[in-house]
Amino acid sequence: NGPMWKPAEKLPMTEVQRTTLGNLGEDKASPDRAVLRVVICLLVADGLLNRSIAQNLKISHPTALQWRKMS
Repeated sequence: NGPMWKPAEKLPMTEVQRTTLGNLGEDKASPDRAVLRVVICLLVADGLLNRSIAQNLKISHPTALQWRKMS
């Protein structure tokens, strides 16, 4: 028997999308919430698990999960 849950999938993203998001994340005028979402989207695209994202960004696991669902 395999795991009871399905591993989270990577967020498909083109290089243009990745560059655009990266630029938004580096823009000092971007609201903190928007920057957090950008960083989470980029980490999801890299294939990181929700728990790893939460630990890396020092946010709660439910917050990482919420943003992933919205991606």
